Amino acid sequence: MLINSKHLKSDLKQIVRDPIIIILYLAPILLFFVVKISVIFLPKYLDQYFNLLDYKSYILSGILALTSGLLGIATGFMMIDDKDGKIYELMKITPLGRKGYLMNRLFIPGIMAIIYTLLFTFFLYPLNLMQYITITIISLIQTTLFAIALFHLADDKVKGLTYGKGLNIIIIFAFVELIDNEYLEIFAHIIPTFWLTKVIQVPTVQTVVIALTVHFIWFVSLIYSFINNSE
Repeated sequence: MLINSKHLKSDLKQIVRDPIIIILYLAPILLFFVVKISVIFLPKYLDQYFNLLDYKSYILSGILALTSGLLGIATGFMMIDDKDGKIYELMKITPLGRKGYLMNRLFIPGIMAIIYTLLFTFFLYPLNLMQYITITIISLIQTTLFAIALFHLADDKVKGLTYGKGLNIIIIFAFVELIDNEYLEIFAHIIPTFWLTKVIQVPTVQTVVIALTVHFIWFVSLIYSFINNSE
């Protein structure tokens, strides 16, 4: 069985004991309350400038993308610790293997990504069933992408913090249509966070298929690089 209960208990202890990781895991809750309160109280003060509620789809996609980033970075930090401890190298020759190791590492953040996704969509911007399923899958994949990308880029947690901030730049692509730049929008079509917004705004079968295809290509590429890395 690839999911190992002892491994999960060890991960949970590491999450609770590490201040940076636990903050990254709990930050989406604070973010949710800030956004929810803002959506309730700010519109009456901003009506003379713009209608904040017209941008709820962008708000939802932004908070979902940021949550995937936070969970992915937290997981990336844990994987960096394993790289420092040479555990990553050993995993290639153990029965669990790197594939099994990755599945165990991503189990807890994956569950949290699902919980946060359902929480945010239900209370901020209710969607149809197809959108719920698609966005949940997208959130899981994006969490994985952030984790593996950070693992490859950083050798220690100090560098991890720097690279983590840099990786979060791709969240901007969730808002690219607000910038009104044709060339930037064309480029955004290959960036996963762009499709998060698209699925929320245009819930058609075509949009869902393209969004999942883009995510699948990124997912397969990074999973392959992780499993076959020579480090």
